[in-house]
Amino acid sequence: ILLRNDPMYELHSPAPWGYFQEKIDYAEYLDVFNHVMTETTGPEREIGKIYIQYLMSGKDLSKRLEALGDKPDLFGKIIALKATLDRDASQADLKKLIAKLPANLADFGYYAYVLRGEALMRLGEEKDSQRDLTRALDLSPRAAVAQWAYASLLKKQGRQTEADQKIQELLSYHPNYIPAIVWTLKE
Repeated sequence: ILLRNDPMYELHSPAPWGYFQEKIDYAEYLDVFNHVMTETTGPEREIGKIYIQYLMSGKDLSKRLEALGDKPDLFGKIIALKATLDRDASQADLKKLIAKLPANLADFGYYAYVLRGEALMRLGEEKDSQRDLTRALDLSPRAAVAQWAYASLLKKQGRQTEADQKIQELLSYHPNYIPAIVWTLKE
C-alpha cells in the first residue's frame, strides 16, 4: 500500500501535538515488503524494493528510478515520475515522462493522478493538472496529498478563497497535516 500512496504522509501528519514523533523507519518497511513479497515475482517486487531503498537513502537512487520510466509497466513509470519530481527536473524531463503515461492511471490508484497533476502544474498546463487532480480526488476524496495539490493549483490560479476552503476540508480529515497548518498560519 505504501508504494501506491503518498510516502511522505507520516512525515507531514504526525501524531497529535504533544506526542513523540518517531522518524519514519523505511528499513522496517523494506523488511515487511520483502517478507510479504517473497512469493511474488515480476517487476513490481524489484521496483518496490528499489523505491523503498530510495526513500531510505535520501534520494541517492533517483537516477536508477528515473530509468524505470522506459520500462513497459505502469508501476515503474509512476515511480520514475515521483523521483523526477523530487529532484525538480527540467520541463523537458517531465514532458518526456508524462508522454509515456497512459491516459487512464486508475489501475495504479489516486497517487498516480496526483503525481501527473503536479508535473502538469509545474509545466503550466493547469487545465490538464486540474483534470488529473480531480480524478485523484474522485478516487480518494480524503487523500491529503491530493487535496493539498488541488489547493496549490487553486492558489496558483488566483482562486485563493477556494484554495483556503480546500485546505479547511483537508484539515477536517487530517487535522495534523503540517503543510496545511502552515498554510493557515500564513493567512
